[in-house]
Amino acid sequence: MISLGRAPTSVASVVAEPLGEADCEVLGGGLVNQPTNTVSSLAYLVVGIWLLSRLGRIHRRDRLWAGMYGAMLALNGLGSVAYHGPQFTGASYLHDLPVVGVLLIGALVPTFRRFTHEVAVPGLTRRILGLGIAFGLVAGVGYVFGRTGSPICDPTSYAQPHGLWHLATAVLMGLWALAVWPAARSTSGER
Repeated sequence: MISLGRAPTSVASVVAEPLGEADCEVLGGGLVNQPTNTVSSLAYLVVGIWLLSRLGRIHRRDRLWAGMYGAMLALNGLGSVAYHGPQFTGASYLHDLPVVGVLLIGALVPTFRRFTHEVAVPGLTRRILGLGIAFGLVAGVGYVFGRTGSPICDPTSYAQPHGLWHLATAVLMGLWALAVWPAARSTSGER
């Protein structure tokens, strides 16, 4: 008989490493395990709320998807705070699932527009593209150097490159939303 091993007896036995362990910052314990990464995670919440606050300025037909994108981004902020902060059971799901939502919505809306012969990304300007490239590079640097074991990793420092990853990707997601859902130009007073 072939043995497939024993089934896990608890959630803790499935987890390979503590949450946030690969993100350089020391795990301090308590309500805020990784202070810098917890605080920098709030950037997703702030950008998500900002995107939700501008729904009235975009075309009515785009508000549902733009609202879902903003809500998913805000939820990612809360999930990332839970992931780097108190790290309770399920925090990794709150951290990861909204990211999937943001990426799916951010990719599917332009794809659908292409299939319906609309401009896929109507608000994409050279300025947004240039800023996107710049913040993408900053995010990449923050990710690579924000890993535990990177040459500049100092787990006890408040200057955490992974926090830079949070800030840069939050701005990047906000820029993408501006490109996909630009403010509507009003000709008759209705948007």
